[in-house]
Amino acid sequence: MLKTTAENPANFGSLSKAMIVYAVLREYVRHPMAFLAGAALTLPGFKKTIPGEIPREFVQLFAYPAWIYIRLKHRLDQERALALARAIILPLGVAAYGAEFGVVEAPRTWNNFMGFLDRSFERGAIRWSKVEGEELTGTTRSYRCVSCMIHEFLSKVGVPELTDCFCSLDNALYNSYMPNEMTFDRGGPRNTIATGNPFCQFNHAVNVE
Repeated sequence: MLKTTAENPANFGSLSKAMIVYAVLREYVRHPMAFLAGAALTLPGFKKTIPGEIPREFVQLFAYPAWIYIRLKHRLDQERALALARAIILPLGVAAYGAEFGVVEAPRTWNNFMGFLDRSFERGAIRWSKVEGEELTGTTRSYRCVSCMIHEFLSKVGVPELTDCFCSLDNALYNSYMPNEMTFDRGGPRNTIATGNPFCQFNHAVNVE
């Protein structure tokens, strides 16, 4: 029945992303379809303003949610725009990253998670960032992101505050992968670049009992 495999995961293209965004927007704003149509029509122009040193493939992934937020800020105060952007980014991101980690196609095990994490370093969005200080045991894995391309990109387009919404995706995905068996944490509050820390801390652990 499935048309995807762990090696050929789901690809959330423009239509799928727009449908998820619409499903959230229609519950909060008037005329959500008109808003999305306007965003789609003006997105190419926004992309042209993005500095050329940002990889084009990265732009394809992150320009759309950034532009949605920027347009929301023009219509709402920043607090409400950010709250709505978070409500959009979380389901959108969990769907996309869930495909990357094979949550439908592969059994959820610690070993599988480790394999998908390795592949994410090679093919996922984190490949444009800098990771170091990795420590690995049979039941734990930790590392630091010392240079975050997401934060760099969002800062360049004038919305660094949006980074925290993407940081929340780590908690949403990693702590739902194997609930009550595997945990993810930052080792304490404010341990992200977005909150002023010099690095983002990632700690994964599994219960082997």
